[in-house]
Amino acid sequence: MIAVKEGACTSFELSLSPDAPLVVTVRRFVGELCGRIVADGDVTSRVIVATHELLDNAVRYASGDVTRIRVELHRLAEEIGVVIVTKNRLDEDRSRQLDSILGEMNASSDRAVYYRDLVRRAAEQVERSGLGLGRVHAEAGLDVSGRFEEDSVLIRAEGRFRLAKGAPLR
Repeated sequence: MIAVKEGACTSFELSLSPDAPLVVTVRRFVGELCGRIVADGDVTSRVIVATHELLDNAVRYASGDVTRIRVELHRLAEEIGVVIVTKNRLDEDRSRQLDSILGEMNASSDRAVYYRDLVRRAAEQVERSGLGLGRVHAEAGLDVSGRFEEDSVLIRAEGRFRLAKGAPLR
């Protein structure tokens, strides 16, 4: 069991080669870590989904040989703050597609409606759909933003979750 004081931050950062099997390994690690820190299955599930989808995208679309991920869990009284950041190199075409996906997602006023529409459209598409980021936005309930730097992209997902009654940080 890991003891976490109010105001404390537990975080880790990894740099890894963009290798798809590593996504599952990192997801399992994050689930185990979060489960030891937060005694709330819903919050842990949200963090696992977001970590998996963000890292999967970073690995899948990376044009370089390094992908980075940082996960932060912040103790905030009765809440937990979550920040997940990925960084990888990205080609110009994918950068434009990603910028469009993020713009549409963040312009949506209803996460669930946006995601249902995204799923419907994805069924009709052969190309990349944006479903991973849509899951982070709708299912994990995190705000997603992107920052483009030369040939790299930094994707940031963040949010706060009220801990379930009787489920304090451990």
